[in-house]
Amino acid sequence: MKGFWNGLFNFFWIILVGIWSAIASLLTGVACCITLIGIPFGLQHFKFVNLVFAPAGRVVVTHFGKHPFMNIFWLIFGGIFTAVAYYILGLLLCVTIIGIPLGLQLFKVAKFNLAPFGCEIVKAE
Repeated sequence: MKGFWNGLFNFFWIILVGIWSAIASLLTGVACCITLIGIPFGLQHFKFVNLVFAPAGRVVVTHFGKHPFMNIFWLIFGGIFTAVAYYILGLLLCVTIIGIPLGLQLFKVAKFNLAPFGCEIVKAE
């Protein structure tokens, strides 16, 4: 039964939030992969597309210590801004009762944006 609700939530998520965030992140990943030095960052954007397209039923496990230099570099050049934007949007959605599930998923997306290198997206148990 839980899988049904996750699937239903992901359906509405894709329509309201997921498709736009996935397209933006996919385009950013492609732009990063054009340069040789940007390939690791582009790959993180592609991993992000996987999460942002259907976040329900998944958990973000961060391992900041695996790649601390890359995570700090990520934070300095945009990660902190996108994470704060997702947190603010999540807080705004949590003001309404119907927006709480969407807001909670945005907190998960923001957590990924803080330290994507070494981060794993696993199925919730």
